[in-house]
Formats: sequence, C-alpha cells, structure tokens
Amino acid sequence: MSKRFGFVVGLYFGIVASIYADIGRWSPLGPIYGGVVRAMVSNGLYVYVGTRGDGVFRREIACAEWKQIGLHNFSVNALAIHSQVPGTIFAGLQSDGLYVSHNGGLTWAKLNRFADDSILDIKWHPKNPNLICLVSYFNRVAISRDRGLTWESRNHGFAHDAVIRSVEFHPEDESILFAATTGGGVYRSKDGGTTWTQANSGITSSSVFCLAHQPLTDIWYAGSYEHGVFRSYDMGERWEPINTGIPRIYPYSYVQVLEVDPKNPDLVYAGSREGFFVSRDRGDTWESVDALLPFDVRTIEPLATGLLIGTWAAGVFQKTVSDAWILWNDGLTNINISGFVIDPEDSRMMVATTWGAGLYVTRDGGMNWHLSDTGITNKMTIDTVISPGDPTRIYTTSDGRGVFLSEDSGRTWRPINEGLNAGIVTSILLDPVHPNRIYAGSEYRGLYRSDDAGESWQQTNLDRYAIWEIAVNPQNPDVIYVGTWGITAYAFEGLAVLRTTDGGSTWEIVLELQDAALALAIDPTRPDRVYVGTHGSGMFKSLDGGETWQSINQGLRELKIWDMLIAPWDPDYLFIATGGGGIYYSANAGDHWVEMNNGLESLNLTSIGLIQGRMNQLIAAGTSGFYSYTIPSVTSESTETVEPEVEKTEVFANFPNPFKFETWIPYQLVDNTDVQISIFSADGSHIRTLQASNRTRGVYTTRGTAVYWDGKNEKGVPVANGMYFYDFQAGDYRASKKMVVVR
Repeated sequence: MSKRFGFVVGLYFGIVASIYADIGRWSPLGPIYGGVVRAMVSNGLYVYVGTRGDGVFRREIACAEWKQIGLHNFSVNALAIHSQVPGTIFAGLQSDGLYVSHNGGLTWAKLNRFADDSILDIKWHPKNPNLICLVSYFNRVAISRDRGLTWESRNHGFAHDAVIRSVEFHPEDESILFAATTGGGVYRSKDGGTTWTQANSGITSSSVFCLAHQPLTDIWYAGSYEHGVFRSYDMGERWEPINTGIPRIYPYSYVQVLEVDPKNPDLVYAGSREGFFVSRDRGDTWESVDALLPFDVRTIEPLATGLLIGTWAAGVFQKTVSDAWILWNDGLTNINISGFVIDPEDSRMMVATTWGAGLYVTRDGGMNWHLSDTGITNKMTIDTVISPGDPTRIYTTSDGRGVFLSEDSGRTWRPINEGLNAGIVTSILLDPVHPNRIYAGSEYRGLYRSDDAGESWQQTNLDRYAIWEIAVNPQNPDVIYVGTWGITAYAFEGLAVLRTTDGGSTWEIVLELQDAALALAIDPTRPDRVYVGTHGSGMFKSLDGGETWQSINQGLRELKIWDMLIAPWDPDYLFIATGGGGIYYSANAGDHWVEMNNGLESLNLTSIGLIQGRMNQLIAAGTSGFYSYTIPSVTSESTETVEPEVEKTEVFANFPNPFKFETWIPYQLVDNTDVQISIFSADGSHIRTLQASNRTRGVYTTRGTAVYWDGKNEKGVPVANGMYFYDFQAGDYRASKKMVVVR
C-alpha cells in the first residue's frame, strides 16, 4: 500500500458490454477537475497555467474549458509572456530546463543553455521585450538581452547558501533588480544584475519567497517564511513588517506569492498555505477571503475582467464581477491523487485522497466523483483505508490534522486523535489479523498503534523517524516493516527500511537507502519475500525477511516508485506505479520489468489498485486523474463464451504479458469463422501456429476461451527469453501484436 492505495479486492458488477473497450489498454475514467497550478500568465486573450506533472494548459478567457497544449508529463515551475511579443511563451521546467514556444504554446522547443536544470522563475522586463531574467537552481541568475537567444550568468554577490526563488525588474530603470532568496533574504542589483548586495534592513526572516512592485507608488513588497509580508518605500533600504490580519501558524506560514493591482495602488494580494489575503490600504491591514480557505494559493493573475487564483491541487478560482469566487476548472485534469481505496463489497465505490483538494468519492466506478470531506479540517489528505469487516468505516489521514474516521461510507468525518500527538499523519494500515488494530505513520513522532479501532492511540518505540509506509506480515502480525522519507523538521533520522519482530517493542534497520521508501509489499504466500519501492533508487527485494536485499531494476527507465501491487492470482506478477515512467509489470517477481502504458496520456502515476472478478480491472491514478485497464481473467476456467454486443472483430493483448511459461490471447469475432495465430520470433522466424476452428460470433477473453500458448515451439521445446510477435487472422481481419517471454 502507498499514498496511495490500500489494496482491497472487490467484485466487479459493471455492464459486460462496457468493459471490453479497455482490454489491454488504459482508458481514462471520469475526471476530477482541478490541479496543481505552479505558474499562470495571460496575454489578455488566453490564460496559460503550468502544472505539476502535466505540462501547460491554455484557456481562452471567453471560453469555458482548458486544453492541454504541450509539455506532457513535465512539471512547469514558471511561465513568461510579453504583450509586445505575440505568441512567444517561455516555460521553465522542473529538472528539464527552459522551453520556448513561438505559436502560443502549440509546439515547444528546448533551449540547451540550461540542460537539465530546474528553472524556478522567469521575468520579462515589462517595457523592454528584449530583456529577460531567469532563475535556475544550478545556474542561479541569468540575463538575456536578445529575447532568450543568448544568456549571461549574473551571480556575483550571492551567498553560497542563498537559494534564489524569484526576481523582479524595476519597470522604469532596467539597471535595478531585486531577488528573493531562502537563506539570504532580499538581494538588490543596481547594475543590471552584474553584482548583487543584500537589502534586508528590517526583514526578520532569512527566507524570502516572493517580491512585488507597485509602479504607481514605487513601493516594494516581500513575502517571507514565518514572518509574513514586508514593505519598503525606499527601494529596499528599509523594510517594515505589515501583517495585521495574516495568520502565522507554524510550521506552515509562508507567503509564497504577492501581486499588486496594476490600476489601483491600494490593492495588494498575498497567497500562502493558509489561503488568499487582500489588502485595500497598501498592506497596512489584510483580510482573508473565506471562499479560498484553506486552499494553498500559489499564483495570482490580475485580469481586466477580474482576478484569477491558482492553487496547489484545487486548480483555478475566478473572481466574478459580483465579487463571488467560482472554480474555473473545466478541462483542467491535473488533480494530484495521493491515493485511493476500493470498497471490498461494492467496487463501484472508491475513495480518493488528494494533495490539497480534499477527499473525493465515486459510487459509479469512477465515472463521476464528488467532494466528500465534511468534517475534515485540512484539504491535504494523504492516505485512506476501508475496514474489510465494516466497509462503512473509512479512515483517512491529513497533513497537520491527524486521522479522521467516517462511519457512513465517506459522507461525514470526525477526528480520532486521542493520544496521537503527531500532526502530519502520512500513512495508515489495518492489521490483517487483529480487526481493531490500526497503525499510523507520522512525520512528527514515528509510528503509532491503536487497539480500539482508532479511538485511542499509543506511540510505539519508534519516534525519531518520518514514516511514509507500513507493511505487516499477514501470517505473523508481530513482524512489521516501515519505510521512512528522511530527516524533516521533526524527525531526526534518515532514509531506511526498519523492521520489528515483536510488535513494535524493538526495531532494527534492515535496509539503508539513498532515497525515501515510498512503497512496501509483502508476498502473502511467502512472507519472507519483501519488496521496497523508493523515490529515485528503484526497487529492492528481500527473500529472507529483510536480512539481505537485492536491487531489481532491470527494464525500469524510471526509478521513482510510488506504489506497487502483488497480483492475487500469482505472487510472481507485480505491478508498479512510477512518477514519470507510467506503469510497469513483472512476471518474475521483479527480476525484469516491462512498460504497460498503452493509452496513458500522463506517465506520472502515484497509485495502482485492482478490482478482481471475472474481468480483472487495474485502476491507476496520478497527476491527471484515474485510468482503467481491463485484464481478461486468469482465474476463470469457464468454457462458455461471453455474449455482449460485438461490433467488430479484434484481437487484444495477450495475458499475462510478459509471461514465464504460458499465456492466453483474447479476441472477439463479429462473424462465425476460423481463427489462426502464428507466432514469430523477433527476427521473423516462425515458431508455431495455433488453430481455433469453427468459432462463433462472440467474445473469447477468459482463460477457458482465449487461444492458449504454452511457450513452446512446434517441436515442444520451450522458447528462449525475448520478444515475440503473434499474427492473428480471422476471416478478412488480420493484426499483429508483441509479447515478451521472461523466465
């Protein structure tokens, strides 16, 4: 289980005719509109937003829907556009440098100057369309005077530990720039960025995230960590705090975006993790906007027709002419799913947690989702589980508010935190043997346990680690593994997998890591076989209960593993969800991995689950919502043909694929006919021909009806590892597909 997905097997009661469309292919389920908006710009006709993991979206201001226009699967930190350069947009990416579009975002080209750097901010001089300033993680500050064709580093004067977050030009004097840094406060340049000096007099925080300038009054504003907003009337010579009305709730309080109204110098806007604030008197006093509480505000874009607010996870809000706030999210499918669970008695119901948008429920198999977090006091929900003994009882965890319980299938919630002095609870797990025992992992205080179904909690002897994942041996619940995610503000130990064999009384490190342990799984049939997925080092496997480990990354092109699933029909079959590489599949206990991304639009996946029945249905979720993938049953022995309405003859992906010793090739026929399947090696050599004579119109997708191959050639000799192709012929229909043998 991970952040995720609590592995629950249910029965599938969907309409038969509707599920064959996604056999061997991922299909999107109903969207949850919203998303992580990291950047926002407008040219008066269009609004562009940069998202986490799903590139750039564009919306015509007069239109009703967002469209994804490029940079799929990339996280966009910054966007820049200039009114005097029509169609040109710069996009700064996380870990992939700088891109430019000259046709309004329809196509993008990478500028090699910044290679794989992370671009944190881009600012175009408001009056000089040739002058651009850029902030990157490695190259720091760079200036271009030819619209981005060439760049010069401008880093002299910055302290080594000052991480530059954003820059601002003075609109009337090109030689003056300000930079906000974490670790060094505010820096100022008076020579066009050639040299920089600190300008922190009066600023009581060393971490400044953002800056804003009001040209009509020449007032500068700075937003900081813990110490709110500061104001300067004299070009940064002296700053004063202006925080009346802005809460400071440690440890979350930092102002991360500031904006001034371009027409009214009295109006100043501030966004923080506590919401959105407005000052009508140049910062002397602030008022919160209740409609945007408790959303995490990241971007602010004043428009001629109003104001747009971009949030972490909840998407975009628009202020209407009547001062009401409405969601502006139609078509914005960048919601960041942190995990989901499936009701064990009714698989049409799923509960999804999100990074900042609240908790959502579907009761129709994912086609329609609705917000269902009444009673949950934090929109950042992280992990959730459903009680198998009573599916009306659902537990969820939050960032800063502990654990919540619903006793009415997710409709209402109440906090259950007696004894749980943990704040940020990152994971929750029900003991597979003791029905009332629950484990909760926290950032603050390690691992907690409840023996009364969550009504009270006790800390285990593991209190110095930030716990991200928990796994309990299903045959011996005294054996528990936890995965950590490193040193935080409250946890002082590092990255590791730890194990207890006495129910939590004593612990030992069994695997030291370089990255956070995001996923843990124990083979239910062979509990000494344990798997760990990490945030950058890929997969590890132990065959002796954690005593020794081996890296199992063959075939993986993405090593950020968010979730994993052990197939119930054969524990050698594994599925993993990765942050950038989509879904991978292994047929041999992780010794070799193969991508299975057919149909996926986004490869940033955080969770994977299974609905098991006559048709096995994988569900995956990530930064662009939910996908479904139907696997024909590998457990059904039925020889009866399923008879939904068949509109065309078609062959589907073989299952399993890859495979060790045997596989089945499913298909459907629109007419009565003979079926022939010819198998070839990768070099075109004929391996074997399989016949299926006198087949009637219908669907052949179960193990008892699909064409079977035992992995042997015409002479009965098992074929070697590698890629093979099967050529399917039925009447006039012919198609080829590939499969992989991994022994």
